[in-house]
Amino acid sequence: MYCQHCGNPLADQPVIEVEAEAVETAVSAEVEIARINAERDIKLAQINARMTENVLDVEQQTELAAAEAKAEALESVLEPETPEAPEGAVVVVEAPEDPALDDGQVSPLPLAEDDSEPPGDKPKRSGGYGNSGWFS
Repeated sequence: MYCQHCGNPLADQPVIEVEAEAVETAVSAEVEIARINAERDIKLAQINARMTENVLDVEQQTELAAAEAKAEALESVLEPETPEAPEGAVVVVEAPEDPALDDGQVSPLPLAEDDSEPPGDKPKRSGGYGNSGWFS
């Protein structure tokens, strides 16, 4: 055999013999490690999927609760609650009786006492800017 860089002949290298059992043990250990890692990755993916599903459920429940609250608020604004009177119930309002009015007479209104002058005797006031009271 020759050196690939310089082209000089190389001494024969001894062949290392490895037992087949050792190789199979090393390969089976690597395969077992790869299988364990694959199982771990699958479990982590399943856990992550469940967590994501739970987070989405919580977000959906939160959005649903907010939408229901908004709908209730809009309904209460659009249709305010009114107390319902039972059907068929008649409400009768009676005025207090005045013992002075027995014959259906209407009570006279009390006259207002007016100490002012009659309307024709009042002096006329000028309005607008010419009024001296305006500037005082």
